[in-house]
Amino acid sequence: MVAHETVHVLQKGRTKQHLINASISEGVADFIPKKFLNLNINSLVHSYGIAHECEFWTKFKKDIDNDPGDYTKWLYNGSKVVDRPADLGYFIGYRIAESYYNNAIDKEAALSSLLKRKMYKKIYKQSGYDGNCNK
Repeated sequence: MVAHETVHVLQKGRTKQHLINASISEGVADFIPKKFLNLNINSLVHSYGIAHECEFWTKFKKDIDNDPGDYTKWLYNGSKVVDRPADLGYFIGYRIAESYYNNAIDKEAALSSLLKRKMYKKIYKQSGYDGNCNK
C-alpha cells in the first residue's frame, strides 16, 4: 500500500477527471511497484481481470466513449459491486501502463512519461493495449 501511494506522490500534474486518466493513474501506481519491487496490492483484481480481460476491455472502451466522466463502474466502487471484484479500472490502467512500458524502446523515458498525468491520454493511444481481444 505504501509503494502504491508513494507512486501517487511522484505523479506530476493534474488532469481533467476522466475515466482513462483516473484508471491510468491508479494503474501506474500498481504497475511501478509490481515491475520494480514485485509488490501488488490488487492481486485479486488482477487475477480476475486477466480471466475476463477482453470482456472488460470492450465494456471499458464503451464507457470511455459514452460517459468518460463517470467511473463508478470501474473505480472507487468497493461498497457497490457485488458480482465481481471492485476497482477493475486499476487493472485496466495497469495493463495500459504495462503495454506502454513494454513497447517503449527507451524504458527510462517511458517510466518518466508514466509519472506525468498530462501524458495519460497519449499513453492510452500509444500503448497498443487491446485487452488481449486479438489473440
